[in-house]
Amino acid sequence: AAAGRRRGAACERGRAANAQGGAHRCSDGAVAACVGRVPLRCHAGYVRRPLLRPAGRFCAAGLLARRRRRQPRVLLPRGAPRRDDAAAAARAVQAGFKVIEIHAGHGYLLHQFLSPLANTRTDEYGGSLAGRLRLIEEVVTAVRAVMPSELALFIRFSATDWVEGGWTIDDTVEASRRVVELGVDLVDCSSGAMSRDQVIPVGPGYQVPFARAVRENVKVLTSAVGWITAPQQAEQILIDGAADAIFMGKELLRQPHWPLMAAQALGDDIEWPAQYRWANRPPLLASAKK
Repeated sequence: AAAGRRRGAACERGRAANAQGGAHRCSDGAVAACVGRVPLRCHAGYVRRPLLRPAGRFCAAGLLARRRRRQPRVLLPRGAPRRDDAAAAARAVQAGFKVIEIHAGHGYLLHQFLSPLANTRTDEYGGSLAGRLRLIEEVVTAVRAVMPSELALFIRFSATDWVEGGWTIDDTVEASRRVVELGVDLVDCSSGAMSRDQVIPVGPGYQVPFARAVRENVKVLTSAVGWITAPQQAEQILIDGAADAIFMGKELLRQPHWPLMAAQALGDDIEWPAQYRWANRPPLLASAKK
């Protein structure tokens, strides 16, 4: 398993999150004034290539680390993941974030518990689908409990491991059904990153069918993500009812102003952030400049 330290990853957890709370409050307020709601994603565990290799002191299922003298210990939940995620969510609420997303995909700790490729446990957190879902259900319950009802809770799943015998879209549908009953408002459908044996048919919108499957079978809001780069492509996904929202990552790194460009391309008149309003004017004619 791509293992994680029990205390989790990045600044969403632990001492770093406590130290950065004030900074998050300031930056969140400034950004929200321009663009509206600001989300925070909580995840646990580190991914180290190649996949299915423990990278920390703890792992979900106790798979042996390669080329390591000291083997990681099997993580015994005993409240730690639930407690840490709830504390992270409480800090996020205090800092002013309006949306929280639990990351249960891409080989991180919660995904390790879900996927039979990583979870070989024989206790109540392994074995059947119900056992492998136990931790994520406990985490969702704990996080939702510290969030005001008006704030939105999202969850990201890797909808399939792309490996025979691994996590499947049918598992994702059932997991989505369970977490929606516990208070999740939207299911973010990505895929993969559990096994180096994965074979992914990458192409434009290749993960959109997962969002559609969850949306149609669970009757919950879903988001589509992955190789969605053109405004018309994103709009058509929404028109077709395959998803309720489009999540983007790499394309926004390539084009930070993609939302403004997309609005213009689709003929929508949206409010620009104050700092950019001077750019939202027709180009001056050469004759006018003279």
